[in-house]
Amino acid sequence: MKRRLINEISKADRIVKDIPMYRYEVRCWCGELWQMTTRRSRSAREIVDIMAEECWSLDDDDHPQCTKCLRKINEGLRPKDPDNLGVNQRGVLNSLRDHGQWHKRFPGCGWVWDTPSNTKKILDTLVKRGLAQVDEKGTYTAK
Repeated sequence: MKRRLINEISKADRIVKDIPMYRYEVRCWCGELWQMTTRRSRSAREIVDIMAEECWSLDDDDHPQCTKCLRKINEGLRPKDPDNLGVNQRGVLNSLRDHGQWHKRFPGCGWVWDTPSNTKKILDTLVKRGLAQVDEKGTYTAK
């Protein structure tokens, strides 16, 4: 039997089978990536149901959270900062960590980001994302 290189075939479509593949991915805000490749198309509902079986969840702003982030939160630790924080959010979060707190009523606590109202607005987004907390007196602290 004589052997030939596979690329010498004249009609390659006789031996090559084209199988469409569908790839799905969801990224946690910490950067962790969930991926699935399948031969059949799946609905978004099917994908999130599969992810729920693997213990993925959502934070208060409907951002996906991976099991690593949930484990850290349950242990009382702070998960990695999200990759999708804006420049101002990252700056305010770093300032909050450096200074320890920021007071809503007393912006003279040593720092503001542009203006007191802008600082509060950015801090409120960080509270929603679970990166900061605010008490009843309006004092913001990093988590």
